[in-house]
This record gives sequence, C-alpha cells and structure tokens, in this order.
Amino acid sequence: MKCAICSSPLGPPEENAHHPLCSARCKMVDLSKWLNAEYVIQGPPSSMGGPGDGFAGIDLSEFDE
Repeated sequence: MKCAICSSPLGPPEENAHHPLCSARCKMVDLSKWLNAEYVIQGPPSSMGGPGDGFAGIDLSEFDE
C-alpha cells in the first residue's frame, strides 16, 4: 500500500501512527485539500449547502444567548 499524498510505501497500520498516510506532513496536506474543497464526495447535493456556506441549513438557535 502507498501513501495517497506522496506515494511512499506504507508499513502495517499498527506500526504507522499516520496510517493511511505516511507522515504528519502528508496528513496536513490531506486536511488542507479537504478544507479547500479539493476533494468531493460524489452524490446528490446536500441540503446543508456547499463549500463556503458556513452553517447554512444547520439550526444553531440552541446556542443563541
């Protein structure tokens, strides 16, 4: 198995704290891609809105002061 970010070979999951990635650096690169909407999950549009919509569609009234 190879790291999804840099293609480095991966050892067994029990020996790699960063599995399924190879390092903390690759974990941060992966997180950045999710946060910048570079990855998408295929399917119909969500009722919760898309990237940049913040909390659109989520009832936050319980947190009002």
